[in-house]
This record gives sequence, C-alpha cells and structure tokens, in this order.
Amino acid sequence: MIKKLLLLGIIIPLLAGCAGNYKPVNKDLYKSVYIDSKVYQKTFNNMYVILDASSSMGKYYSEDATRFMVAKMVASGLGNTLPEDMGFGGALRTFGREGLFESNTQLRYLSPVYSKKGYNMALDSIKGTGGTSDLDRAIRGLRDDIANLPGSTALIIISDGEYIEGAISILKELKQDMGSNLCVYTIFSGSSSYDQETIDKLAKIGLCGFSRTVDNINVGDFIKTVFLAPAGDQDKDGVLDPSDECPNTPLGAKVDDVGCWIIKLTLFDFDRSKVKPEFYPMLNDIALVMAANPKLDLRLEGRADSVGSEEYNRALSKRRADSVKKYLVEAGIGAHRIVIDALGETSPIAPNDTPEGRQQNRSVKPIVIKH
Repeated sequence: MIKKLLLLGIIIPLLAGCAGNYKPVNKDLYKSVYIDSKVYQKTFNNMYVILDASSSMGKYYSEDATRFMVAKMVASGLGNTLPEDMGFGGALRTFGREGLFESNTQLRYLSPVYSKKGYNMALDSIKGTGGTSDLDRAIRGLRDDIANLPGSTALIIISDGEYIEGAISILKELKQDMGSNLCVYTIFSGSSSYDQETIDKLAKIGLCGFSRTVDNINVGDFIKTVFLAPAGDQDKDGVLDPSDECPNTPLGAKVDDVGCWIIKLTLFDFDRSKVKPEFYPMLNDIALVMAANPKLDLRLEGRADSVGSEEYNRALSKRRADSVKKYLVEAGIGAHRIVIDALGETSPIAPNDTPEGRQQNRSVKPIVIKH
C-alpha cells in the first residue's frame, strides 16, 4: 500500500505538469462571422481545405480538446464565414483514416457552387483520427479535383505538421503546373517547432500565401484577407460593383438602388405631341448626361395608344418623339446623336384596355444605343 501511494505521489504531479503544458484554446477565434457580400469582391474563385485526420492529430492540444478537434473548429469557422452568395467553389479533403479499410485520403466535399450545408455535412462526417500522415496523397488527389473547380484556388492545409515532409515536392509540382491560379495557406495545430517549420515551407511554395497557427488565427479576418477585397465602383455611380446591375452607367446619371440610370417616360395628353412642362427637369437631366458623355447616343421610341387608326397613331408617335428630340437639341445636344423610332400602337408598354395603360402608351421612351 505504501509503495502504491508513493507511486501515485509521483504520477499525479507528472500528469498535472503535463496538463499545465497544454496551450489554452480561445474558441472565440473560430466562431463564424457575418460578411456583407455587397461591399466585397472575390480575390479567389475557390476555397479548398485539406484537413489532417491522421493518428498524430489525436494528441491533446488543450486540456479538453485534441489537435484534431481544434483543427475541425477552425475548418468549421472558415466554412461558415465564407459568403455563400458570391459564387465561390468549395472542397474538403482529409488525409489519415479512421477505419482499417478506408483510403489514406478522402474527398469529403466538392462543388463549383459552394454550400455551407454541404460543407458542414462533410465536416461532420469525420468522426475521428487514425492512419498515417499522407498529405502527399491528398495533394495528388487535389490535382484531379481541381479540374472541377475552374479559376483560381486558395488551398488551406490544417495540420500538426508531423511526418508530412514528403508532400513538399508534390506541392511544388502542383504549383508549377497551376502557377498564379494556386496560393497555399497553412494553419498549424501542433507543438513542435520542427513541424511548424515544415508547415511554413508548404505555405512558401505558393509564393502568395502565408502560415498561421490555431492560436493566432481569427476566421473572420482570415476569410476577409484571403478571399475578399473591398468592392470598387467602376462606373462611379455610387453603387458598388457586386450590386451594380448596370455596370456601365454614363457619367453623371442618376441611378436607382441597383445602379441603373433612372430614365422615366415622357408622357403626353390624348392626341397631343407637345412636351408638358412637368417633364422639362427630366429632359434637362438627360441633356446634361449626354453633354458629359459625348459617345452616348439615344434612340427615342415614340408610342401611341390604340384609339384611332394604326396609320394615324404611327404618325402621332413620330411627332411625340420629334418633340422630345427638339427639346434636347435646343438644350445643346447634336441632332445626329438622337434617332427616332415611331412605334405607334404596335409595341405597347402596357395594356390598352385600361385608362392607366393607355396613358403609359402615350409616351416617348429614351434608350441608350451607344456609350
């Protein structure tokens, strides 16, 4: 009994000392964050994650989490933060094996249209660790997978770095083949400085990536740094490019919420072709935009309702379009920049069986034909 007590007295302090050497895990770093895709544009087309599930990842990283558990939290945070509505492709592959008869590397998820649900289901299917550290086989598998993910790819390797030196030469070959379409990012979940150096070497192969540890990575900052850039406004209309449905708006044009030039119809009274004063401000705005954009030409589509003969209505629609053209020419716009299209009653904007519809058809619609 005395010997047993003495033995416990030796073992317990040792275990306490080992527990004290564990690194604390800040799980808040791995929590997903919301990213407003409207203010960003993509810097890569695809996110490809390779997750180490080999036996060494079963070692404890903290008092309550193995290396693999921490790595899986990082992978989950990245997947849930990547915006789903920006058209990314995504993939998840593991190396190591849980069962005796499993492959040393498995493709868990692959889609040219990234889905958080699909990615998370694949991640949840990985229940444990085992097998050897066959990162080289995973990268060989990636070579085939990448054919289904067009464009540029950010490869993210999450590993403890143990026994993966053989992957360095394989990754170099892949980089030579893919060139600027591949950047490598590594996230270290181990404890050895030697293994961390190996992980760092993998990131350097890409020439455009970097290496982090699970202690100094924030998944929100990582996704923004690697995959996103602040959206620009190429046509300077105040609507950022990802939300701009009319990306070539003329300079100075007033636009709606989706970046399209607001040009309303010029409406006319029944059987009349004189421009009413209430439409002068709108036509003045059109003239100002045309003056600021010398390459911009307009087609004026004149219309009439269905009351009267088709021949009369066509002539009436031409007189209406001519009135709008005359106004713009008197405002300083060259007549050669404006063409007339008298549509009469043949191409109605609205049904002619209601008063409201007939009013919409007694109109002139400006259409940009050159810019």
